[in-house]
Amino acid sequence: MKTTIKKLAIELNKSNILWGLGGSAMLSHYQKIDSVNDIDILIDEQDAEEVKSIFHKVAKKEKAISKEPFATKYFFKYKYGNNFIDVMGGFQIYHEKGLYTMDFDQDSITNYMYLDDISVPLSSLEDWYILYALIPGKQYKAELIEVYWKENGIRNPAIIKRALQKPLPGYLVNNLQRFAML
Repeated sequence: MKTTIKKLAIELNKSNILWGLGGSAMLSHYQKIDSVNDIDILIDEQDAEEVKSIFHKVAKKEKAISKEPFATKYFFKYKYGNNFIDVMGGFQIYHEKGLYTMDFDQDSITNYMYLDDISVPLSSLEDWYILYALIPGKQYKAELIEVYWKENGIRNPAIIKRALQKPLPGYLVNNLQRFAML
């Protein structure tokens, strides 16, 4: 898995793509999960075509099926070695209060990990908390992030503040306000 992430990081960084590692691979960095099934990469939707071109050169394209509640604008699936990779730009998901669109910009990159000397940008725990809380069957991963916050505190309250400007279910608004102490 790390070899694949390193290879992708080299290619994306070389092209100055705004991207962030997310999902289980990101949670693994924070030692909140042991098993990583695939690699989730968030991108700026303006870079979608360039990212697609890069991935076509280094990985095998797989069929990407998007189904409700997901409404992500750019969703690509690839395989590199034995690893599956989901690439998402303009991540959107429907929920009981409407459509949540995740902002992804430079502020969304809140940490880095290094594989040898290769920089791997990490998307924020705050963004992934919201996504996991909204994705059916993934609430347990949101709870893992809550545990991390209880141990370490929230480091990026501005991401939560901007998310609260969008339609979100009441339970999630309450949780975000409680953890961010807004």
